[in-house]
Amino acid sequence: MLPTYFQTYSVFLMIICLLLTHLYIDMVLQKFGIHFGLGADLTREEDVLGGSNLVAKSVLYDARFGIDKIIPITKRLNFIVGLDAIAGNAKNSSSSTGFDLTTSSFKLGGGPTIRIQYHLNDRVVFMTEGLFYFIRTKGEREEVDPRTGIALYTNTTHRFTIAEPRALFIGFKF
Repeated sequence: MLPTYFQTYSVFLMIICLLLTHLYIDMVLQKFGIHFGLGADLTREEDVLGGSNLVAKSVLYDARFGIDKIIPITKRLNFIVGLDAIAGNAKNSSSSTGFDLTTSSFKLGGGPTIRIQYHLNDRVVFMTEGLFYFIRTKGEREEVDPRTGIALYTNTTHRFTIAEPRALFIGFKF
């Protein structure tokens, strides 16, 4: 079983990648910027003590790419408007004494973002962001029951996601 901090650590790496890339390109282009982020989460859980021999696995991948327009408010404060594209893939499987369940999904979407960026000094930057995404997800679900056989279901969902600023990102320029 992977340690419980693994998921948090992988998300932390994605945030660092996003900020370092954004800050580097921001310095080159001055008023425009591009950014990207990659994230992954791998988990495996086993429960042999409960008598069910439950094994659950999860693999998630996400990618994000965006273009930003930087609007200076003061010497240290910037307002940033942007457009992001996102893609992701997820696969979850679990099995227990002959019963198997596998779900997989692929998401694709994007939308506008707003960010506020504060330069503490020449090397340290604080930033927060809000976003409005439209996401299309196509998924499959396969159930294996030793008594009834295999059942396969497919679905497609469309949704709007609004995320208000909830995190404070800290960036370092090198």
